[in-house]
Amino acid sequence: MPIRVTMEIIPHGNEKKKFVAGVLYIENDGTGTKAIGNYDLKITGPAQDGDSSVMNEFWERARLEGFERKRGWWSTVKEALLKLKTDYDDPLKY
Repeated sequence: MPIRVTMEIIPHGNEKKKFVAGVLYIENDGTGTKAIGNYDLKITGPAQDGDSSVMNEFWERARLEGFERKRGWWSTVKEALLKLKTDYDDPLKY
């Protein structure tokens, strides 16, 4: 079961203007044990032209290995984000 985290931007709190800025996918690769998980990670975002309706551009890929499953889903998300490079040029900066 993959974990998918979708990041929405809601400009000035206006729900009518919200858009998806990116999606984090955490996919179990099946090589772990009942207690330890190994995951493929990727972040997708809109195309360089800023079209947020198309989430097919991969900004980053990484691996999370040896993760203790008992730590829970939110800890998995935290560790995944720490593994991924965070200094790429975000085309949606404002």
